[in-house]
Amino acid sequence: MTEELESKLRELLARMLEVNKTMNLTAVRDPHDAWNKHILDSLQGLQTELFDENKSIIDVGSGAGFPGLPLGLAVKGMRVSLLDATAKKARYLKEQHEYFGLKGEILNARAEEIGHDPKYRAKFDIATARAVGGFVEVAEYCLPLVKLGGHVVLWRGKDAEAEAQNSEEALDELGGFLKDVCAYDIPGHELKYHLVTVEKQNATPKTYPRRSGLPKSKPLDLVLG
Repeated sequence: MTEELESKLRELLARMLEVNKTMNLTAVRDPHDAWNKHILDSLQGLQTELFDENKSIIDVGSGAGFPGLPLGLAVKGMRVSLLDATAKKARYLKEQHEYFGLKGEILNARAEEIGHDPKYRAKFDIATARAVGGFVEVAEYCLPLVKLGGHVVLWRGKDAEAEAQNSEEALDELGGFLKDVCAYDIPGHELKYHLVTVEKQNATPKTYPRRSGLPKSKPLDLVLG
């Protein structure tokens, strides 16, 4: 990590923690813990070697902007769009996005809606999601947004390998193929974390994502099972 990048990332974190005093963006309030848990964790996505300046990504359920904002700062020129359904979080994301001069846009909408919008459906090279929901639920949000040949990169916990393997039928239904599950560590945390990469090999059927609330209340793997 260059000094310039570290400086920008620490400024990003400081700005987030200041806003967090009046807006519930994260439960992690200690700067050192937040650096490890949010910044270093977000940058783990770079080990997939999928992110470069020619790519467009959409960060689904971006919240406080992780992993989208750190990845955008780390990969100059990459188009980073951030999606969040909460208006005040979307405003915060817009402020950060503009302050750091990133390319892309801020979308204040639900993934179930954006996934059917011709302007965004199958338009991104990569969709990311971190701490959003169940594995299959998030896959249903993300895969409709990704181009054929594109990828979904999910930040998952200790059970990632099992949940990914158990979701292969649902991924196939959505046009995806499980490409990789990679374990990594976060300083100060004993648990194993994982990056799960899904490649989009076929077009997602027009019925997905299903209407608001269904991907969460009736996950596709249970419906198909």
